[in-house]
Amino acid sequence: MMRFILDRMLGRMRSWLRLFGYDTIYAEEGEEDGTLFLRAKHEGRILLSRDKALVERCRRRGVRAVQIRSLDIVGQLTEVMIHLGVDPSPKMIRCTLCNDQIKRLNKDELEALREEGYDYIPVSPPDDREFWQCTGCGQVFWEGGHWENIRKTEELLRRRYMTAERLRHKLEHWIEHSEGHLESYRKAMEEAGDLGLRDVQDDLKQAVQAMEDATGWLMSALKRLKMEDSGEG
Repeated sequence: MMRFILDRMLGRMRSWLRLFGYDTIYAEEGEEDGTLFLRAKHEGRILLSRDKALVERCRRRGVRAVQIRSLDIVGQLTEVMIHLGVDPSPKMIRCTLCNDQIKRLNKDELEALREEGYDYIPVSPPDDREFWQCTGCGQVFWEGGHWENIRKTEELLRRRYMTAERLRHKLEHWIEHSEGHLESYRKAMEEAGDLGLRDVQDDLKQAVQAMEDATGWLMSALKRLKMEDSGEG
């Protein structure tokens, strides 16, 4: 499974990526870019950053890095889902606070925690509600009312992924057909030249150039949509 390191501009993403089950660490206060690079390299992590220059430096030095452009959290999660294949399914395996592993609690363990002073743990029904505890910081988790928002976010992300897939297929289709049209335009341009129809040949030449430009932009759009390590602006 992919592992991530985030810069300080992406603080909200860490909890969500951990919720999705991904080992995700966050830049410490005052941590320099060079330290982020070294941690990513030595720990085999993908660097996520809004800093274009940092992403480009990492890529040049062989560290996987992705520039995040969106400002809102849903947009940011959409980017890593599309470019890296992040699965937005919530998984109760990692602490969203400290990133350590969590374990499911049985009834005896749960009751023991209440007796130890964990008075924030609900005691009301449903009786079949499951609880987990972080093996590191000790935080206890359960599926409370906030999970409705989590599920809605998951559904939204999946809809966005399907939209991106449809867009990718459209771009591939347009590029394939534009290349066929280009060949026809070039042939018609040659025929006009053979017939001495210079004005027609000039118009067709402009059409060829416009089609070549359009195809180039379509290919660029497809590359940006598919490329996982894009650091381009």
